[in-house]
Amino acid sequence: MKITYLSLFPNLIETWFSQHQGIISKALKEGKWNLESRGFREFAEPPHYHVDDHQIGTGEGMVLRPDICQKALDAVKLKESFMIHVTPWGHVFNHKWADKCAELLQEKKQLIFLCGRYNGFDERFLNKADPIHLSLGDFVLPGGELPALCMTESILRKVPGIIGNQESITRDSFENGFLEGPSYTKPRDFEGDQVPEVLFSGDHKKIAGYLTEQGIYRTAQYRPDVILEMWETLSSSQKSMVKRLWRQGNIIIK
Repeated sequence: MKITYLSLFPNLIETWFSQHQGIISKALKEGKWNLESRGFREFAEPPHYHVDDHQIGTGEGMVLRPDICQKALDAVKLKESFMIHVTPWGHVFNHKWADKCAELLQEKKQLIFLCGRYNGFDERFLNKADPIHLSLGDFVLPGGELPALCMTESILRKVPGIIGNQESITRDSFENGFLEGPSYTKPRDFEGDQVPEVLFSGDHKKIAGYLTEQGIYRTAQYRPDVILEMWETLSSSQKSMVKRLWRQGNIIIK
């Protein structure tokens, strides 16, 4: 599998992975996936290597030229690949998108991130490339490199073989639809605040039930939109749990 980044600052991508010591970088060093980072200026004409020009119509802001961007894309695109255009106006990237992109990466074998800068890409280039448009949220960053790196880590951890123990992510937030509940470690007593006794019970069914309830509680408190979105898919016992928590009045609906 190969992930390619097209950017004005390819060194930013390369530096991140060369300095990063996490699981994704370890998998890269072990050859479980391949990295390619190319700069648009490689495909511009000397002596100035201009890759952008003034926006037509307003003159405000610079736009990446479609001819330069197309040359870059043609140089890196394999026969089977898919593209992600990182943009504030794209679909908001979430757990479901991570799953979908992980499946596509395993199928297509190449993911290309189009990382824009300034006022972004010329619309004609985007129309021809026909990428998936994704955003990290309702905010703007100077470029698409950092969001692309965030998406990369989320996508790759869903690919079998990247993480040594794939079972370790099954309790993560959104894996079962809910946020992950609280976690604890030593010491048992931290400034008078005790680890819940149920976690020492050794009763795996009781512990699993407690963790599920805490995950639902946290989701209802901090992300009620998630609860409402998946309401029809909840079991009767889960619905009863949410209703009970609501009746207790301890959940803040924002």
